[in-house]
Amino acid sequence: MINNIVSVGPKGLDEGDIYLTFTFQWQFPQVQVGSAEEEQKQKIWFAEAQKAVHGTIEVIRQLAKDGQLKG
Repeated sequence: MINNIVSVGPKGLDEGDIYLTFTFQWQFPQVQVGSAEEEQKQKIWFAEAQKAVHGTIEVIRQLAKDGQLKG
């Protein structure tokens, strides 16, 4: 599971003072800790997480640029 929190700093949206916080929750309880399967799933999960972070940042920047975010 991925949660995103968008917040605005003291300078405000007009100054681009936007913070984006991500939280990721591991959801593979059936995977044995320390196993080769865990290592494989973590590599895949982290790669996907990086894509999600970069994609979300681009969307948030575009929304701010278009004036669609309210602070």
